[in-house]
Amino acid sequence: GQVVAKLSLPILEKQVEGAKHDLKTAQVEQKLGEEQNRRKIELKAKAFEQQRLTIHLQRKNTREKIAFLKKRLENQQDLLSSGLITNITLFQTKERLVSAEADLEKLTQKLAEVDVNEDKLKNDIEQQADNRRDQVNESENKLEVLRVRLNVQSLVKSDYDGRIVEISVAKGSVVEKGSKLIGLELDRHQLGAEIYISPFDGKKVKKGMPILISPTYIKKEEHGMIVAQVKSVSDYPVSRSKMRALLSNDASVEMFSRNGPPMAVYAALTSDPKNI
Repeated sequence: GQVVAKLSLPILEKQVEGAKHDLKTAQVEQKLGEEQNRRKIELKAKAFEQQRLTIHLQRKNTREKIAFLKKRLENQQDLLSSGLITNITLFQTKERLVSAEADLEKLTQKLAEVDVNEDKLKNDIEQQADNRRDQVNESENKLEVLRVRLNVQSLVKSDYDGRIVEISVAKGSVVEKGSKLIGLELDRHQLGAEIYISPFDGKKVKKGMPILISPTYIKKEEHGMIVAQVKSVSDYPVSRSKMRALLSNDASVEMFSRNGPPMAVYAALTSDPKNI
């Protein structure tokens, strides 16, 4: 329909402004978080690399120590056979070799732990980035929903064509639900009808479709039916209060609502030139 008035909705407008602030805050936090994580990754990457270099050097020294001890053990076994050393000396060398091999194993595990810690850091940072991204998306969606709601609820539309002949309220006035805003003189060449149908049938009706209307108070066999064209279909079922305001008849409201809240179809009636 045609927009005939725009309402100021302070509470909803305040919610929109709050959502804008929340979105801006989320975006700033996302940007700061990305910069902090970039620096953290750079610093930690250098620390992890230094740890690896240190462990590789320790492993190299330990392997050289193991090779030396194995060679010494071979020599000492020959010396023991010749009676030149005691079993205690040979046993001490074996202990040092076992200890060195254990140290090498620990260094291998320590090197693997560095990889695990680095992967964990990357995963944690990615999770933080995902959380901040989700927060921004959630704030954007919330703002969009509020903007759409404000746009829908603040615009007053007329379902009928005509001419505004009266403005019933002054700009800036506080109005309540059901308040009269304007007086509309309908275009006699564009008379319309508001038709209530079930939500199931409402999904089948599209804008521009031709329809035939047969008022209950005339015989269609004698007078035929009125030709009309669908101008729009309500997005949501019509409330009882809206139907009551239009029909001023509780019995009719009950009749149209007996199968649940109906959809409203707005149609423009086609005039017969012979009757104009």
